[in-house]
Amino acid sequence: MKLSSKQVRTNQGFTLVELMVVIAIIGILAAVGIPKLILYVKTAETEEAVEMMGRINKALVGYIGSRSGGITTLIANLDTRILSTTAGTASTDLRKLIPTLSIPAGARFDSYTVGAKTVNSDIVSCIKATPSTTSGGTGYVLFSSKITSVPGWENFINRENYMTAGVTTPTAGGYCTSAGLATATYVP
Repeated sequence: MKLSSKQVRTNQGFTLVELMVVIAIIGILAAVGIPKLILYVKTAETEEAVEMMGRINKALVGYIGSRSGGITTLIANLDTRILSTTAGTASTDLRKLIPTLSIPAGARFDSYTVGAKTVNSDIVSCIKATPSTTSGGTGYVLFSSKITSVPGWENFINRENYMTAGVTTPTAGGYCTSAGLATATYVP
């Protein structure tokens, strides 16, 4: 029995080569797209910390501007202060100096450490944001009180350590060391 050309066409499927080409294209798209997606998600996760560090910096500027007294006293009051979701001691809790600061419940980043130094009669700072252990994030985000163009920095912010889950040590920039401590030496 002979099949008509119409019956032959309807019984044919995709060839193995056609299927392999489609699978290869999907694989290439996934290889390009998934790392970009992960990068966007990690960047979005740090936006909470960036916003909070900006608020902390503004509060520090307000605190410094409203205090009379020696710069040495202000530095001593601010250096190594911590804002966290748990109450700290009077000597370390930033809320003891600036009670209007607080971290929202359920925040991904639950600890902010402030470092302060004096440079030419000005107070400069470095703020280090650390993610909560329950958020699953590792690493930290840095904020310098002065803009920098060092590679790895986005003006005031360095996300390198968080973006690589703590693998990459961030580059020192602004008034921050790579460990997130304040330094009086400016790195442009």
